[in-house]
Amino acid sequence: MSKFTKDVKREVNDVKKEVSKLKNQSFAYELLQEQQKQNKRLFVVVIILCFMLSAISIYTIWLLNDIGYEEVTETTETYDQDIKDTGDINNSKIVNGGDVNDNG
Repeated sequence: MSKFTKDVKREVNDVKKEVSKLKNQSFAYELLQEQQKQNKRLFVVVIILCFMLSAISIYTIWLLNDIGYEEVTETTETYDQDIKDTGDINNSKIVNGGDVNDNG
């Protein structure tokens, strides 16, 4: 073989090596891009799951606080005892367990 053909073969081999390196680099870059997309999706999923877990927890706490709770309004009435004559309890306006006697 001549020197020219040897040089051409050597250059062809060098070009093939460079092409294979570029292919490997582009494949690695492609894998990194896919991984980046997948990481973004997983991040969104994790954020949504955290939000849902927080909402369920808050709702559960609200339900547990509401169980057995009845709003009871209690009215109390006060009566003023107006006794005219403190010496004679029978002459007072209040007779028989709290009934008011207006007749005196």
